[in-house]
Amino acid sequence: MNGRGKQFTALVVASFGWGSAGTFTKYALDSWGPMTLIAVELIAANIVLWLVLLIRGYGRRPPLARLIVLGALEPGISYALITIGLTRTSAANTAVLTGTETCMVVLLAAVFLKERIGPRALAGTALAVAGVISLHGFHGIAEINLGDLLVLAGTLSAAVHVLVTRDLARDLDTVTMTAHQFLAGLLLILPFSAYRWSTGEETIDFSIPWHSWVVAVLIGVCGYGGSFLLYNYALASVPAGLSAIITNLIPVFGLCTAVLVLSETLALHAILGAVLVLASIAIFPREDDFATASPVDRPPPNRAKHGEGHGRR
Repeated sequence: MNGRGKQFTALVVASFGWGSAGTFTKYALDSWGPMTLIAVELIAANIVLWLVLLIRGYGRRPPLARLIVLGALEPGISYALITIGLTRTSAANTAVLTGTETCMVVLLAAVFLKERIGPRALAGTALAVAGVISLHGFHGIAEINLGDLLVLAGTLSAAVHVLVTRDLARDLDTVTMTAHQFLAGLLLILPFSAYRWSTGEETIDFSIPWHSWVVAVLIGVCGYGGSFLLYNYALASVPAGLSAIITNLIPVFGLCTAVLVLSETLALHAILGAVLVLASIAIFPREDDFATASPVDRPPPNRAKHGEGHGRR
């Protein structure tokens, strides 16, 4: 396989890692409490990211205050909300709802950064809203359950993270930035996990089946840390437009694994909602939008990190 083929494969594998994370998190939640699970996942991700960073060599000291804010937004708040949301909604719904991150980024940029919204962005946003409503049978936003609201809130946190990241990404390499973010996210999560352990609401139970341990660690290593590293590797030479198209597969992988692994089913209106959200994602990326950007300037993919980017990046 030539270099371009390896990078193309890396992008597809990263998209699968991000897309399937929600499905396997839902599976692991049968054995784990949500805050314990996210702590284990982030510890595993941190081990991978910091090993890579230390082996590669630690460069100049990064702006720690900014990175703490980024880590709090994602993976901290974003991944935690999506994980808790998965206790009350399906992995399929999560895959679709986290796919709205691109729309949220565009709308937030228009409101807070005064960026112009073009016709494609407006059409994509309209499709995404229609898709979310359709996902719940056209009963309206009031019919969205608590789990879905938590997933949407986690996705919103990831979208805010994208806006905050823009300036910093121009001056700091992505591995350094991601490793520090994930460490900050872990440090934010641990006190909440420890509180739930102290109250007995969750426990660190070493009698949990070994396969649930394997799944939890693999989500952190492959779905989070590994996917970021593969994505960064591929961006070295893969055109940004192509990378955006490939990462649009993230919610597709999320839906497929939810159906195949968890045997979840989708009603007709939910299938229509999924199609509308996927169509909204496809409208946004255009190669000429990113053609002049260097790899660190390109916007992060629409990860969900749990189907977000629990998001991603």
